[in-house]
Amino acid sequence: MSKRVTGVRRSAVEIIAEMLLVCLNGGANKTAIMYSCNLSCTQLQRYLAILCDHELLAERESRFVVTDKGKEFLEQLANVTQSFGT
Repeated sequence: MSKRVTGVRRSAVEIIAEMLLVCLNGGANKTAIMYSCNLSCTQLQRYLAILCDHELLAERESRFVVTDKGKEFLEQLANVTQSFGT
């Protein structure tokens, strides 16, 4: 995903995709996700709960890793965005 200009809001799907990408290679801790995705602590907690509840992320030894379901979500999202040319 490309970086956006300041002042433009991201959709929930964009934030979720960004979080999954941060955690894709070896996982990431909460602080790394929060800073990489430019989220507040409240936003981070809310999105982590959603991603874990839907089994897109799993917590292992204080790190969040992308599950197979999360990888499939990223692939499907890439296919959809590619077909729209974005």
